[in-house]
Amino acid sequence: YAFSLARSSVEGFLQFSARRDLREKAYQAWRNRGANGGKTDNRGLMKDMLALRLEGANLLGFKTAADAALEFTMAKTPQNVRKLLMD
Repeated sequence: YAFSLARSSVEGFLQFSARRDLREKAYQAWRNRGANGGKTDNRGLMKDMLALRLEGANLLGFKTAADAALEFTMAKTPQNVRKLLMD
């Protein structure tokens, strides 16, 4: 059998395969699929995106991107989200 590293393909294998060694190999391949160097490595892009989110949040007067994103939701702050989860 063959399957791709697309979520819809790999999830079934990870759930139902009796072979732990193959599940581990498939999971590691799926987890690291964007971090193998070359033109498909997206780690640098993600770093830039996170920096831009922080910069945008700072320009709007927020300490973090999470603070900025939550301001417009019911939770309002990361601390309120944490409290809700812990309660």
